[in-house]
Amino acid sequence: MFAGTLLFLIVSPRHWLATPWPYAGAAVALIVFTPVIVWNVQHLVASLAFQSGRATGAYLQPLMPLATVAGIAVCLTP
Repeated sequence: MFAGTLLFLIVSPRHWLATPWPYAGAAVALIVFTPVIVWNVQHLVASLAFQSGRATGAYLQPLMPLATVAGIAVCLTP
């Protein structure tokens, strides 16, 4: 996702990187996300340890992306 966004910003004919808005957005995101970073540093990255403990990868489910998209479609369409 980040690589795609950066590629869009680079090849876009509007030259988005020449405006202050991407940098203002990055600054706001950093300000909002700073408490999360501080908490993780103070607690020895506990949230990453918890999430990585849940990611087992024991088996592959190749149809899971389709099931996810189908579930979203069921919830969002009449």
